[in-house]
Amino acid sequence: MFMLHINQKLTFLLGLGEFVRLTFPKRNIESRFTCLSQASADDREGWCTLLGDSIKRCLSGNASACVILAWRCSGAARFAVCQLRSCVGVSGAWPRDDFSPRRQSWGDCCSRGLSGEAPRSPESLPEALRPLGLQYLEVEKLRMVFDRHVTQEGHLDARALLRAAGREGSPAEVSSVVAELDRTGDGRVTWPEMRAAAEAAGESVDGRVRPIYAALILMFASQGAQWPVLPQLAAGLDLDAAGLGLVTGATALARIASNAPAASLAERIGRRPLLVAGPAIMAVGVGGLAASSSFAHLVLCNSLVGVGLAAAVAGAGLYLSDIATPRNRARTTAPVLQSALLGFAAGPAIGGMLVEAVGLQAPFVVCAAVLLGSSGTALALLPETLNEAAARREAARSLLGLCRNGCEEQPEPPPTGILELMRRPALQGLFSVVAINGFSQGAMPVTTVLFMLETLNMSSMQVGGTMTMSVLMMILATQPATWLSDRLESRKTVMLPSLLGNALLTGMLPLATSPAAYSGIFTACAVANAFSKPSISPMLLDSTTGRERARALALRLTVQDVGTLIGASTMGLLASQLGTPAAIQTTATLQVLAALVFAARVPRGRLSPGSVVS
Repeated sequence: MFMLHINQKLTFLLGLGEFVRLTFPKRNIESRFTCLSQASADDREGWCTLLGDSIKRCLSGNASACVILAWRCSGAARFAVCQLRSCVGVSGAWPRDDFSPRRQSWGDCCSRGLSGEAPRSPESLPEALRPLGLQYLEVEKLRMVFDRHVTQEGHLDARALLRAAGREGSPAEVSSVVAELDRTGDGRVTWPEMRAAAEAAGESVDGRVRPIYAALILMFASQGAQWPVLPQLAAGLDLDAAGLGLVTGATALARIASNAPAASLAERIGRRPLLVAGPAIMAVGVGGLAASSSFAHLVLCNSLVGVGLAAAVAGAGLYLSDIATPRNRARTTAPVLQSALLGFAAGPAIGGMLVEAVGLQAPFVVCAAVLLGSSGTALALLPETLNEAAARREAARSLLGLCRNGCEEQPEPPPTGILELMRRPALQGLFSVVAINGFSQGAMPVTTVLFMLETLNMSSMQVGGTMTMSVLMMILATQPATWLSDRLESRKTVMLPSLLGNALLTGMLPLATSPAAYSGIFTACAVANAFSKPSISPMLLDSTTGRERARALALRLTVQDVGTLIGASTMGLLASQLGTPAAIQTTATLQVLAALVFAARVPRGRLSPGSVVS
């Protein structure tokens, strides 16, 4: 029991540290690290020995070793990224991300260690052209804009482009724009130069992801805090296991019912109202749990939690899609996955600590107060992006010659229906992955976790340590995974090997005969997942237009939630009848089938709405 308390506190501290790092990046002390690519071979071998020793001590229940391991793993991730950049021939500074100055310092270090040269800042778009939103255009559309604004010699007509941006196009403005875009010094702007400037402008991740990230972490942590407390609350009301299952299932059912209305509402009134109302609705539900006195009260309050979570996730997903560019979509949308991992990892530890320190109602009261604070933060810090995104779409249509006179004569077509979206082969393959991810998530408590407890006789500390380590490694792996997803020509190149690798590793779990072996395979599964899951949202954005994304996002969330319910119910039944190894192998087989569907239906290359309709 003592070791379980240590694990709860460790999980809480790790989650709190990551939350502070991402919310207040300038206070990060890890910037003092030096790049491991500059170390000698003997130094690297010694470091790997220390890492292996820390892993063994952490799995044996040494809390201080777990903290040291987390510190060393961050260095390992940075070393892997440095080597990866060297292998693919990338030089220069790491793309600047507004929410992570530390990443820039790592990139500078890697660049100096690999090339021996000081990094050079890439060219960007002139300020006068910013209203056109060229950095938000796909390469094909950007080329169409260039072709419509060229001189007879085939170079950019800067005056015409300035006038399209609402400027006068004076000789001084033209000279300034040409000077900023011209990389060769010949006084002319070619297509490669314009493309390089637009891509450089689209590299930086919008700083507005920070408050969204913080809000989502708090929301998922509040939901996770219920897990160790809700069974005790239900026991006090004389509810049996079936009643508790209905109470917890109310959250998932409420999310399924609310996903589509929430996305539709975000398209009508904006994303910001949902980011404000979502945490507030959750606060009412979580606070109500503390005062619940019957089964009906518990179901109602948990349903409110599901509604609030659906509203906030829909608002956050569409908000992030509005501020993402084709060059940083994976890095911009990664906070949704990372916040869920951090929240669900730290939430149970927070709930358990509050129960022990204060009482059974304390976690609900504290989480309700935190959620209200999150709602107020969104209200104060997040501007609305609905009109901003609509204005960019209209400007793009005007630049491409798809409308005249302010788009009045040729209005934008209505959004595509759900059935039409599902007819697209790329989305069929993508949603097969979404469904199996939800299925595996729902099956995990009744398969892999049950195998640890019943077959391997792992203690609560060992199970908690394994789960914490897998979450930590998954968070660390998302950094190179999102970088690869944004850099490679096809996100499928990143996703397919990781999907097959995860299925293979899942199938190997029942073969483990010791806790250490099982923990290693389980953590490897998490790392494999980290290279596929962050690419799902960017691929969905690649495959849909701006007006289609609300329905596509709602469909994705619904498919995942339905998969979670089916996975929990069917694999629980199969495990009770044939044993947990059979249930785990069945899940792995379904993962292979989903990967094959993904491989067959999703074309290679960077997707675009026009390339996936057939």
